Amino acid sequence: MLSIIIPTRKRISVLNETLDHLSKAIRKIDCEVIIVNDSNDYSLNVNSNVNNLKVLQNTKSGAASARNIGFQSSKGDFILFLDDDMLVSEEVIMRLLELTKSNDRKVYLPNWVYPDTLLRKLEKNKFGRFLNRINYTSLKGWINNVEDWEVEKMENQGVASYCLMLTRKNFMKINGYNENFSFAGFEDHDLSTRLSKSGFHF
Repeated sequence: MLSIIIPTRKRISVLNETLDHLSKAIRKIDCEVIIVNDSNDYSLNVNSNVNNLKVLQNTKSGAASARNIGFQSSKGDFILFLDDDMLVSEEVIMRLLELTKSNDRKVYLPNWVYPDTLLRKLEKNKFGRFLNRINYTSLKGWINNVEDWEVEKMENQGVASYCLMLTRKNFMKINGYNENFSFAGFEDHDLSTRLSKSGFHF
């Protein structure tokens, strides 16, 4: 069984779009979806036809604690941590499962790419045009050299939690996310460091 854990904070329209895509991606997969509300606004009106969905309240604060709370409530042998703004496909989830089952000492991250609708919106504001100009509308070239992207898989120095799969036993071995960081993102660096020290490759 796969457990998909999604922390969210005051972005219900974005979350609902993510869940709409996810409902199509997991039709053939035995899984549960756990939403963790990381806001003291308890009126999280999830509009989704995802089967086996539950919504939890984060009793602490921050993405790290939200992911840990989601994990504590999960049942799957495989855990997929997904950000609330990721439109993920069945192909990506199935490939992550296949790769993780074949070698659970390796951690795989898929590339992300801005959808066309968002690319068009970026052109309408200064920051969006800046992102387009520096080509930060995909990970290509930002992780490793552009030439490395000609192959399906390449080594990297760390991971991020936007679409991160681990086995339950391996997540338990490293004692989950460190919740002691004030700013979002540091927990990913810490997780990467601890995974690396435990012999994982990315």
